[in-house]
Amino acid sequence: MRKKIFYFLTGIILAAGARSADAQDSVASVPQGMITFTLPSGSTSYLSLPLTNNSTYTSAVTAITANTIRVGDAPSPFTTSLASAASPYFVKFLSGNEMGRVMLITANTASTLTLDTTDHVSGSPVFLTTTGFNVQAGDTFEVFPGDTLASVFGAGTTQRPLLLTGGTSVGTADTISFFTVSGAPTARYFFNTADGYWEQNGTTVTTVTRATKGTPATTTSTTPNANNTIIYPYSALTIARQAGNTNAILVLSGRVTPVPAQTKVVGNGMAYTSTHYATDIKLSQLQFGSNWVRGASS
Repeated sequence: MRKKIFYFLTGIILAAGARSADAQDSVASVPQGMITFTLPSGSTSYLSLPLTNNSTYTSAVTAITANTIRVGDAPSPFTTSLASAASPYFVKFLSGNEMGRVMLITANTASTLTLDTTDHVSGSPVFLTTTGFNVQAGDTFEVFPGDTLASVFGAGTTQRPLLLTGGTSVGTADTISFFTVSGAPTARYFFNTADGYWEQNGTTVTTVTRATKGTPATTTSTTPNANNTIIYPYSALTIARQAGNTNAILVLSGRVTPVPAQTKVVGNGMAYTSTHYATDIKLSQLQFGSNWVRGASS
């Protein structure tokens, strides 16, 4: 069962529907949890989504390349695509050098998974074969379904109502912002009530139609549908609510992390991440690497 997002708006309880998994069920049992986020009117909330959907497959790696892992299960387990834009899937390593690392599945065959190895601080790849950080045969991993803007925050339909308040522009709607590569502009989204879908602020596509006999050339600009924008597990985000909108509560239920988080930061830059835990963590409980720089002042 995937995690469910419950929206509590003006006393009406609306439940998001379940999505079936495409890969075989895992026999592993990981504790379930629930966490509540209060989204006040006229303020910005900083949060991550620390609970994930249940795993659909668990196994051990038999072969590795720079960005793929292979399993030797028979019959071959991956019978459908795990790289659909509307239904993303992720791999999380459960043992080995990369235990705790989470990566998006970008393609698959019946027995091989291709992973996005991009470091989300530098924007450069950190390959699975990186010296000292390499995946090895026998390392265990799990596959679990991810989420999108529409699956978590609604799509403006009866089946998937909106948690936040939409508008005809970013200035009149509630917004969700994702922190991406260090130094890059923050990706900011809102639900456009005129277009009927989520949009990224400032993103437009211009289409030019060539003139023909009797018909002049035309130029049109549209904003792409961002409903399928992937919300990476444990990623940092902010939710800004317009003043005057009713307070909203997001109740997230799902599975707690089975292993500690691991974030590898390549080069210099600022990393926006999460502890992966659905509970408060003290600074003294965080385990930074040996190259964490200490000093007499910040």
